[in-house]
Amino acid sequence: MTVRRGIHSSIVLIVALAVALGSGVAAEADPPAGQYRQFVGVGARADANLWEALSSGTPAVDYGRPQIPSVASYSAATAARQQIRTRAGGPLSARPGFDLIGLITLSQAHYAPYLGDVDDSYQQKVNVRGQVDFARMPTRPTSDLPGTDLTWMPFVRDAISVVGQGLDPRITSLTRAELQALYQCRSAGHISAARGMAYVGDGFRQELHPTIPSGENVQTAFANAAGIEEYGSCVPLYPASRPENNGAIVTQVGEIQPFAVSSWIAQKNGVATDTVDDPGLRLLAINGVAPTSARAPALMPGPLFGASAVVPAPGSFAHDIYNVIDHTGVGTPLETALTTAAGTGLSRTVINRFGFKNLDYLGDRSQYLTSGHRNF
Repeated sequence: MTVRRGIHSSIVLIVALAVALGSGVAAEADPPAGQYRQFVGVGARADANLWEALSSGTPAVDYGRPQIPSVASYSAATAARQQIRTRAGGPLSARPGFDLIGLITLSQAHYAPYLGDVDDSYQQKVNVRGQVDFARMPTRPTSDLPGTDLTWMPFVRDAISVVGQGLDPRITSLTRAELQALYQCRSAGHISAARGMAYVGDGFRQELHPTIPSGENVQTAFANAAGIEEYGSCVPLYPASRPENNGAIVTQVGEIQPFAVSSWIAQKNGVATDTVDDPGLRLLAINGVAPTSARAPALMPGPLFGASAVVPAPGSFAHDIYNVIDHTGVGTPLETALTTAAGTGLSRTVINRFGFKNLDYLGDRSQYLTSGHRNF
């Protein structure tokens, strides 16, 4: 895939961007300073806010009672706290800034030489053996990690759609082919490149402006779902000042931008910082399939997420998010905390309020995936 996006930059640059970007809302998933938990998770920003609620509680949903208090989930990036200490008496190490670094840190905690980074300079190392138990991952394992050292357990489901600013009310949905054409600057369906990238409907025309955020999570999910290998020249490449899932940056009339449905729901439900209160901003359906259902403050994942018992097919606008553990953790209390505890009590309600869909196959080992470790 040759999509022009941030994941093709060096790891150092990506981590620097991840620190600056966050997810469009504050994510402080860390436990209170000086407090430590039985299990430690790091990694992707995609569900960092959800894990903050599950491990620490949220007054908006469960009156501040954590549903999985045995877990300490550390946020992916924060400007003020770049080093973390995950065990009492353990070393300070660099905070994993995004999903790949979280996976590397998990591997470093389990496989010799057990050396993690002290800071983002990558010049100093520290022994991180036993300091991390799982990694939050928004994608399936890839073929460049052969082996079975790591186990990927499906956790929750997210979906990707697009938001539009100041759109004609008759524009309620875009097809996959139209999104692909829009972002490749060509014509398909209602999208006309000959008329300046416009939506041409029955008796009306509106100029559209396809844009992308600067974070890699939403870009990757959107490109995979829409089948986009390379953005066209009409799609501007923005600097790190355009965080993903931030409606406040979508200000131009006719602007279209990819958006994680979970983040839209969480913001509308009041459990994440609201950047989408602009009445001119709308989340669109895909192929006529609605991304949400019900109403705030109990907005829920909609039909776009698919059936909870069926794994999303490749190229779907829905995708599962995983908790990755070392294979020796299967059959231990760690697996129980990440599966049974996540599917009981108020956990399911918390998951929905934060915009994710509960999975019928949570904890079903036949749906686990495997890969090798990555330790460098």
